[in-house]
Amino acid sequence: MLTLLAHFNACEVTPDYLPHLHPYEQGGRIDGWWITGFSPFPPTMEEISTNLRACRVAESDLPDLSLAAHRLCEQVAALPKGLVHQDFLSDNLGWRGEREEIVVFDVHKNALGPRFADVAAFLGLPDWSTTATFLGEVPSRREALIDHYLHEYAQFGGDSVSQENFIEESTLLFWAHKVAILGWMVGQKDTERIGQVLSNLRADTL
Repeated sequence: MLTLLAHFNACEVTPDYLPHLHPYEQGGRIDGWWITGFSPFPPTMEEISTNLRACRVAESDLPDLSLAAHRLCEQVAALPKGLVHQDFLSDNLGWRGEREEIVVFDVHKNALGPRFADVAAFLGLPDWSTTATFLGEVPSRREALIDHYLHEYAQFGGDSVSQENFIEESTLLFWAHKVAILGWMVGQKDTERIGQVLSNLRADTL
C-alpha cells in the first residue's frame, strides 16, 4: 500500500492535468473517523476564529490564538506540493489479479497539495488513529515504514527527503487539520484533545 501511495504521490502533475484537479481539502484521522477540514485552504482568519469561539476561547485570547493558527495554516500552504489522492483509504483500493498488484481508484478528488498529505494520516506524528498502538508497540515499526515510503517516493521520481523532514511536515499537517476540525471535536465533546490543540497554539504565541 505504501509503495503504491509513494508512486502515486510522486507522479508529475502536468500543465494539461492541472485544471482538472479538485481543490485541496485537509483530511485526517481521529480513531476510526476520516474527517475533512478547511476547504478551500488556507482558511480565512474569520473561519479560524469561528472554530476557536466554538471551543469557548476567551475573547481576550482569541487574537493571539487566531494568529498562531493562521501562521500554522500558512506554513502548511507553503509546504512542497505534489499529487494527493485525498481519499486513499481501504475502500478505494483493489487487487489486480493478473498483474498481482494493488490499485487505487476513485481519483475524482485528486489535488495538488502538500506532498505528504495522504501518507501523514497513516505514518505521521502525533497520531490519534486506531493504528497508533500498532505502529508504536515496536520502537522501529513506524520509522521503518516511513523509511520505506520515502525510499519508494524517491525511486518513483520524488525528492529525496529525510525522516526528520517528513516528521516536521507531517506534524504541521496534523495540527493544522486539528485546528480545522475543532468544531467537530466540540460536537464530540472531546475536551481532552481540544485542550491539546489549544495548548499547541498557545505554545506558538510565547
